[in-house]
Amino acid sequence: MKSIDYIDKVVAEVDGADLATAYKAMDPLFVDVVIAPYKKFLPWMVQHGFKLVPPRLGSDAALGLINEEARILVVVQQAFGGKVATGFPAGWIQKITALVTAGFLDLDSPGVRRRVESRRKNPSPRYHNIGTLTGWKNALNGILLKDIGLGTWQLTEQRYEEWFAEGMRPSTAANIVIDGVSTGQIRRKYRRNRA
Repeated sequence: MKSIDYIDKVVAEVDGADLATAYKAMDPLFVDVVIAPYKKFLPWMVQHGFKLVPPRLGSDAALGLINEEARILVVVQQAFGGKVATGFPAGWIQKITALVTAGFLDLDSPGVRRRVESRRKNPSPRYHNIGTLTGWKNALNGILLKDIGLGTWQLTEQRYEEWFAEGMRPSTAANIVIDGVSTGQIRRKYRRNRA
């Protein structure tokens, strides 16, 4: 089966699942996206031969599932609703929002192959080459302020120094912070002005 076949089956068989047309343009690699209750969607995926893959490095905002036989990758992203426990071991997401979106990807499709080959020919630099923490934070703040209107001084409880020392690019760090803010895992620190 192809991604679109699994999407059709999810929509037909998982109570509450529906096509999330607003998300279709999220990434050209994804065939489509569905929205479904997490507690019903995940067991359905496991019953249909999908296995959990380790969390993506640097972000716990998404879960990955793969069907090795059909060569389909599914990325489950938190959408909205109240938090529910996942029951996963330490290191995995412990709570996830009640409704999730899922991007289905055909690993063997020609379009995906072309994109992967293109990225291999023109790889983006993996590590930053910024000499100081201040310069790195300035680059990070530029991305954060443009995207969510918040800076590192307002989102204080993050591992900025550790990320800088590891060589993480400011754009990667910004993606982690933006994901955390959008899912509610990272909260803004409000400072009271004293007279």
